[in-house]
Amino acid sequence: MRPQTEVKGIWFASVGGYVSSTQGPESLEALVEGLRPEHRPWMLDPLPSEWYPEVFLQDMLHAAHRLLCDGDDGAFLDFIEGATTHGVGRFFRLFLGLASPRFIMRTMPSMWGRVRRGGGRAEVEVGAHRTVVSYRDFAYFDDPSYRVMSEGTLRGLCAVTGCDSVQTCILDHGVDWIDVEVRY
Repeated sequence: MRPQTEVKGIWFASVGGYVSSTQGPESLEALVEGLRPEHRPWMLDPLPSEWYPEVFLQDMLHAAHRLLCDGDDGAFLDFIEGATTHGVGRFFRLFLGLASPRFIMRTMPSMWGRVRRGGGRAEVEVGAHRTVVSYRDFAYFDDPSYRVMSEGTLRGLCAVTGCDSVQTCILDHGVDWIDVEVRY
């Protein structure tokens, strides 16, 4: 049994805003319709600072992968990167534009605690042009959508710094852990 974890509503607000602005309101409506009925109201009006059950994020990721990306992992990776970039506020985008990918990668352990609670942690090994982000004790990495989300989120955060040559690669993973290499 998976532990009860929660995720901040900023995920849902970011995805909703991104889908609406890039694919139109009809795509957002299709995404909402693709969710379990009990999750639909949350997607229609998510509160960015509210905590939501992790299973809602999992449901949304599966629906987006299936309905908006036609089941294509590459398109889904680009989708997650775009939604992450879209979700970073204007002030933070300006601030992060002054930062380097190395700086952003060093903040991953504290960022994890700001967007999730109830399980998991992030550790980083930061190098000059390479970082390995290791997520541990989070029982969702057996789900391929979460593995792609890990890469896309890291790419999106680095892209906000103005770095346009970010490459990510999953080095290895298990049921409750993943190691992602980020090159910049």
